[in-house]
Amino acid sequence: MASEDTSTVAVALRVRPLVKSEVESGCRIALERSANGSPQVSINRGECFTYNHVFDSNDTQKDLFEACVQGKLKKLLDGYNVTIIAYGQTGSGKTYTMGTAFNGVLDNDVGVIPRAVDDIFGHIADLNEEYNFKVTCSFVELYQEQFYDLFSSNKPEKVAVELREIQNRIVLPGPHRIRCKILS
Repeated sequence: MASEDTSTVAVALRVRPLVKSEVESGCRIALERSANGSPQVSINRGECFTYNHVFDSNDTQKDLFEACVQGKLKKLLDGYNVTIIAYGQTGSGKTYTMGTAFNGVLDNDVGVIPRAVDDIFGHIADLNEEYNFKVTCSFVELYQEQFYDLFSSNKPEKVAVELREIQNRIVLPGPHRIRCKILS
């Protein structure tokens, strides 16, 4: 496996804790993190899988952010594109991990997106006298092989966005871009 510093893609696995109904019905977690600290999980059937990072239910949102996201934000401010994706079944913890249910309070449970925004604007504040920044944001969801613009004003229906290749680059030309600025 390539080190994260030399690889353009890093994969992290997060195992969410069982919810009350799962515990009550006798469910158990079917995989475990390697005891030796390597980023591997083993499944009850004896199969092992290796990732760049593995997080279990004892790891915090901050642990995940610092290990997987914070270093990428420096590259973003150096001009590189950065994409953070949460993938999984319904109920697997994507909304919690990404923090899309953010209530406006930066506490211990806040997810990746609010932490990243806070971190980005912190870096911008530090560099504001040297550079002029313009921050825009798009917010899309990939659901059943279709991209949806989550900033579209056409609610409750979702507006589909077409994935295209333009000049050897994959782009989503349709989603709304919102100008972002820090609230003092």
